[in-house]
Amino acid sequence: MVLESLVSVKDAIRSPWHMIVFGAVISLISVGIAYFIFPENAGLMTVFLITLIAAPFMWNLLKYEEWCEEKDFVCKMNFSDKVNPIKAFIRSMMIFVIYAAFFGGMTAALTAAYIFLPASTAQQTFNDQMAQIGKVSDLVGGFSLDSTFYHILSNNLVVMGMSFILALLIGVGAIFILAWNASVLAVAISIVTKADGLSAALLRFMPHGVFEIAAFFLAAIAGGVISVAVTKRQTPQFGPVIRDMMVILALASVLVFVGAVIETEGISL
Repeated sequence: MVLESLVSVKDAIRSPWHMIVFGAVISLISVGIAYFIFPENAGLMTVFLITLIAAPFMWNLLKYEEWCEEKDFVCKMNFSDKVNPIKAFIRSMMIFVIYAAFFGGMTAALTAAYIFLPASTAQQTFNDQMAQIGKVSDLVGGFSLDSTFYHILSNNLVVMGMSFILALLIGVGAIFILAWNASVLAVAISIVTKADGLSAALLRFMPHGVFEIAAFFLAAIAGGVISVAVTKRQTPQFGPVIRDMMVILALASVLVFVGAVIETEGISL
């Protein structure tokens, strides 16, 4: 009850920086609990605990976002407007920034944990994430450049789809996917940072990661808002809200494609 009450929706809207602190604090606490109670699967349990702690806040945030979508359509009476991706994105900008701040807080805290923990402890704690990184590296390394692009694209489309489906079915289910990706990214950044420095790590992952992670955010937002809207489907704004979220999902697909192109180009250099 204490952890999930660290930040309110009002606090997050007023200052998204609160979400960086929230993401960092619950990540570090989750790492500690997972390591001491679930040492064999600490990496996966860390992600589960983050999801568990953040779920109440994220559900309230999604309800607020869906209410804002309805209010916007009621005030502007724009049910018959043509589909406009820019307007759809602007309407979701607030929750997008909050998701980004939360993801950044998780990634920064987990990166610091991996770097500053003793090597043996870090490897044991994040063993699940390291195994995932190894699988991806082996698969990409075995492909030609063209097939590497399609592998990266298909893999990220699957992650995006899972973010959307979990958010749609469970509401806050996409938090698990986002937390898992934050932990994997944190370990990857940590490994490169220890070998070549932080700047090298950021240059390696940020150019394509910005687009891919943004796509996962948008898919999670779309699924979550639709999930809330379905529970209130009697409202006349149901159709326009669903339409907006489909536009957001299409925009996410475009970002995944751009990210795959950039990542493939980076591998080819």
